[in-house]
Amino acid sequence: MTARIQNAAGQAASNAQVVFSVETPAGSNVNERVLPTNVTTGADGTAESTYEAGPTAGDAVIQACVKGTTVCGVRSIGVQVETP
Repeated sequence: MTARIQNAAGQAASNAQVVFSVETPAGSNVNERVLPTNVTTGADGTAESTYEAGPTAGDAVIQACVKGTTVCGVRSIGVQVETP
């Protein structure tokens, strides 16, 4: 997952703290997570984290928020499970 943070002028916001979280898991598995959860944006204003799905199919909702603000964005990810 990549969060792109911009200032009010639309320019990349470097050194912003972004907190990633699983707001709605795809299933009832407690092992679903994003890593790392706290990321500092680079010079290009982006912060990256990886979503690790559990063994249950469904739609997960991942949230990225700029720490200390109410600025957040969410993304839904569809999880599919292969049947043996």
